[in-house]
Amino acid sequence: MSDDLDMASRLLTSKEVSRLLGVTELTLGRWRKSGTGPAWEFRGKRTVGYRQEAIDAWTKRAPEATA
Repeated sequence: MSDDLDMASRLLTSKEVSRLLGVTELTLGRWRKSGTGPAWEFRGKRTVGYRQEAIDAWTKRAPEATA
């Protein structure tokens, strides 16, 4: 139970998300800059992270982006 909660609440790295979505980290950066990718947040001062819920919600809204 706590493992599922930990996975759901932890922030995924750009590398992890790029592998999940099948895009480069550069593409994720471009999406962040243009506001078109999944929601992200800062993990410290300069590192970004993504929540699994945000990725899931984004892929439901924009499935063509991962094709």
